Amino acid sequence: MENNKLLDNIVLFSALIIMFGFFLVFTQIFSGNLENVVLKMTGLSSFGQSNLVLSVENFTINSKAGYLVKTNEFSQDVIYSKDASNKMPIASLTKLMSAIVVLGNIKLSDKIIITKDIEDWQEIKTIKENEIFTADDLLKTSLIESNNSTMIALARSLGEDKFVELMNKKAEDIGLVNTKFYNETGLDLKDKVSNFSTVEDLAKLTKYILYNYPKIFEITKQKEFLLCDIEFNYCRTVKNTNLLLNNDSLKDNVVGGKTGETKIAGGCLILVIKGKIEGEYFISI
Repeated sequence: MENNKLLDNIVLFSALIIMFGFFLVFTQIFSGNLENVVLKMTGLSSFGQSNLVLSVENFTINSKAGYLVKTNEFSQDVIYSKDASNKMPIASLTKLMSAIVVLGNIKLSDKIIITKDIEDWQEIKTIKENEIFTADDLLKTSLIESNNSTMIALARSLGEDKFVELMNKKAEDIGLVNTKFYNETGLDLKDKVSNFSTVEDLAKLTKYILYNYPKIFEITKQKEFLLCDIEFNYCRTVKNTNLLLNNDSLKDNVVGGKTGETKIAGGCLILVIKGKIEGEYFISI
């Protein structure tokens, strides 16, 4: 029995390291160092090889900060940490806090009309002027596609200043002592300070969402979503920015997450993986 337990622990730890390896690879996609990282870590062409062996103690990542914790509702164990208290811009990871404010203050059945100035905040023209959507569908599009216009539309329905104020109030309530929000999207705005946080604070935020707003991560693990205006005049498929959801070996274990990227912040990723025990999770920042 003891041997079986030891074997189970080895298998779990090995799976965890491989999953964290995928997280590191994803961060390198943004920096253009994917090929070098794969070759350095494996000496092979992919992470699917059976002889993959990694050591947390020997991890070196190009990201300015990283954090990996095993957590449940009552405790948390830090497995890997790099510059955990370093304040940095967080790009669209911001939208996780924005989603909390939406769920706590806006009826998901509310109908919201898109104006021209809201439409223009998008890189991909998913929504258009004069279209009307439910708040629920705008929230899903914001989290899945990381669409800025949909989150701006939601914030303006409440009042943007009030919305951001509620974001910072919630951060204070959760205990995010090194976090500050200036807008609801995470965009770098000219002549303004970017939203910032630390990987340590973001782990707290992630854990809070897991146990208080599970709907948020249920949305973020959807590979795609069919977005339609309220009259069903025009529908389009919204695809998830988290490429890890396309990996067959990970998709059943991914609880949720969020991507982010701006010129100032660079590439950002939160990923939550199921643990072996019910109610246990691994959080990578």
